[in-house]
Amino acid sequence: MIQSPTGLIHAIAASIALVAGLFVFARPRSTTFHRTMAYIYGDVMAVVVVTAFSIYHLTKSFNLLHVATILSCFPLIIGIVAALGRRPKDCWLRIYYYWMSWSYVLLCAAFFAEIATRIMMPYLSSHFEINSALVYAAIVGFTSLFVVVLGWRLVERNRRIVAGFQSHEPT
Repeated sequence: MIQSPTGLIHAIAASIALVAGLFVFARPRSTTFHRTMAYIYGDVMAVVVVTAFSIYHLTKSFNLLHVATILSCFPLIIGIVAALGRRPKDCWLRIYYYWMSWSYVLLCAAFFAEIATRIMMPYLSSHFEINSALVYAAIVGFTSLFVVVLGWRLVERNRRIVAGFQSHEPT
């Protein structure tokens, strides 16, 4: 399944990011543990992004997955810059929450797309002789879209909590 040392590093870093990100969102905020997990998440996501640009075994060239990687860099960078700089002073926490949440949602979408690619498609191919690129694109697209919509609902639902939390933060 993993075709290179880079792919192995990518998979390990992505797995660590999934777990660290889950801890960041599931555990109480403003604790040392939260900050530690957030730093781990940011660091391993940087590894995920860098290694993603070195993986070409699927199409042997720059492809749609690399474009998705470029797009996924923006929420990560915006969230990290807001957290480290704590700017703008009155709303950095909302910016951090929103963009880092989207970074994690996109990571989860990529994870489920990978499961669809590595597990669902081989199963469909061997049991039902379905080996169509259109079916592949539909399954991966639907899986990713489902995760993004679910993530959007969770991000929006929790946004008010973070906004309330920030209003009590000392200036």
